[in-house]
Amino acid sequence: MNSEFLSKWKGFRVDSRLDFPKDWGLGSSSTLTHAVAAWADIHPMELHFKVSNGSGYDVACAGSDDPILYQVTEDSIRYEPVEFKPAFSDKLYFVYLNQKQSSNDAIKYYLKTVKGKKTFCKDLTAITEAMLEAKSLSKFEGLMDKHEDLVSQALKLDRIQATHFSDYWGKAKSLGAWGGDFALISSDKSVAETKAYFKGKGFEVVIPYAEMVK
Repeated sequence: MNSEFLSKWKGFRVDSRLDFPKDWGLGSSSTLTHAVAAWADIHPMELHFKVSNGSGYDVACAGSDDPILYQVTEDSIRYEPVEFKPAFSDKLYFVYLNQKQSSNDAIKYYLKTVKGKKTFCKDLTAITEAMLEAKSLSKFEGLMDKHEDLVSQALKLDRIQATHFSDYWGKAKSLGAWGGDFALISSDKSVAETKAYFKGKGFEVVIPYAEMVK
């Protein structure tokens, strides 16, 4: 993709370092793809599609300082920064579910399992746009539920809340590859109460929204 890249080097060693545990699944491979592309002076999305069959959303995120909306169609890729600073952001958390999922395996499962992908994506887009406009925690939680139900039915997988913490007072939404990595959690109780609940269930990593996105 860039014939001049490393052409003058006779030998080299490259180290990459993460500032979070690799098994968290927070886009370590996509961040590496973006970093290598920047180093080689090539387009990160072009590199991504040469080495992966994923949508490229996480690579686009790796190059953005802001939240983004991302859309792939048959002939184009479009993404744009958006503002997401809800008044209830202090009621949102990320909980690590103690197991790293394989993104490639999840993509293969999605492609094999989900029927009517255009309608499915259209419905999810509508929920996403509504989430950006939600003014209250209760409205946002309703959309979390709606999103989980839709994806659960399409993937033929149980909702994460049903399998891991059915007695929880708030809402839980799977992120990334379903069933592992992190879940988005809502809670109208204190930070201490929220963390105590999940730690009591064996989930030690509970990160407030503001801490995760800073």
